[in-house]
Amino acid sequence: MFKFLERKDNLAPLIVRLSLAALFLFTGISKIINYSSTKLLVQGVGFDSWITFWAVLLIITELSLGVLFLLGLFTRITGLWGVILMIIILIVYNFKNLNNPMVMVDLFKNIVILFSSLSLMFSGPGKYSIDYALVWE
Repeated sequence: MFKFLERKDNLAPLIVRLSLAALFLFTGISKIINYSSTKLLVQGVGFDSWITFWAVLLIITELSLGVLFLLGLFTRITGLWGVILMIIILIVYNFKNLNNPMVMVDLFKNIVILFSSLSLMFSGPGKYSIDYALVWE
């Protein structure tokens, strides 16, 4: 019944990578465009000192994850980095604000990102990646 899907198992990591790349690049770019809101977000989470540092670090992290997932470069390490970032965001932001309905939407989105990153950490980038071309996988 699903013969057309046989031997296409390398598409799954590609789809997950491209989805995460789009998400991280979009959020990173939107944080640059709305930089004052990004600083307020960082401050609202509880990082009252060094607000600019934490805001810039968040932007650089999201953009870096997006580019690395897009290229399929250092995918397992990038997956681990995504897992760590999502755990921090879940603890620092989502679990502290569960009474806000919009935070609940973010909570489920961040859980999906966490498990997608975890999936890439374990599975690797797949055939369509720079990692595969460089024979690191």
